[in-house]
Amino acid sequence: NKKIDDYLVPTGDGPPPKWFQLAALNEQEIIALDTKGTLVKIQLRKSPKPHMALVSTLKLDHPVGVKFHVHAGNIILADAKGRLLLFDAGTFEPVASLEFKTPVTRDLALSDETLFVETGSNRLASIKLTGDIKEQWHLSLENAPLAGSPLDIGDTLVVAKQDGEILAVDPGTGAIRGRLNLEQPLSLGPMKIGDLVVVPSTDGSLHHVESLLNQSP
Repeated sequence: NKKIDDYLVPTGDGPPPKWFQLAALNEQEIIALDTKGTLVKIQLRKSPKPHMALVSTLKLDHPVGVKFHVHAGNIILADAKGRLLLFDAGTFEPVASLEFKTPVTRDLALSDETLFVETGSNRLASIKLTGDIKEQWHLSLENAPLAGSPLDIGDTLVVAKQDGEILAVDPGTGAIRGRLNLEQPLSLGPMKIGDLVVVPSTDGSLHHVESLLNQSP
């Protein structure tokens, strides 16, 4: 195995930052974000010997506390001020932005060309990423934050809340088609296992919620 020289983070004054997230851009490049809000692109180079080289750096105005996505040539992230930001992954040039009234409080959930964003631990918004990014709809979480990322299964968005309530939502309009209360606290989002849609509760149980999908609004 060939040894690749490490990439060392420039520290400057004060304690060095820690890596917050790494994501592959392609076979040769990765995007990395540190805890101080610095976004970098690092490239694997083979000459004069294998090493990791810094290609681009972008210092964000505010730190980032939720995970970003690399999608369709763009980096999609949300900063601590409550702004959704898109940057070109190749050049780091800004592409689009959208500002919320409250900070983003959970990792961004991506499904095809739609982003689902929780803000203020009490609001779920659907953001269309094609063209000018804009909010398609939002709904109140009624003071119960998400238990995990929503599950988009085509004609229904399954939303699990920490208080044990499961919502069946129209992904196009945000209308709530059905509700199911498991009466147990939840810490993970819904999952699709074969033909089953299940939600795990904090005691380790798996709850089937397929009946919710057949409810009428």
